[in-house]
Amino acid sequence: MDDLLRDLRVAACFLTRLPVRWPADAPADALARSMRLFPLAGAGIGAAAGLVWALALWLGAWVLAGLARRRIGGQTGDVLGAAQQLAEVAVLCAAGAA
Repeated sequence: MDDLLRDLRVAACFLTRLPVRWPADAPADALARSMRLFPLAGAGIGAAAGLVWALALWLGAWVLAGLARRRIGGQTGDVLGAAQQLAEVAVLCAAGAA
């Protein structure tokens, strides 16, 4: 079990920019051994990124709805159009950063 977790950590080190420490007890062929876990590590990294993305979009929509309610008393078609444009810009920025 310890070897599996070490290999998963090595795979995460290799596949992400996040600061994950290289295991001190990793053997010389650790990267080659961890390749079997690349799909699992990638799925975990993607799920975490997707969760952060979804929370950010939810928070942005919530802030925009609160701002519209406070300023103009509710949502209108213009507010929905602005929300759509903000979501499109956010998606394009994420695609450009990837």
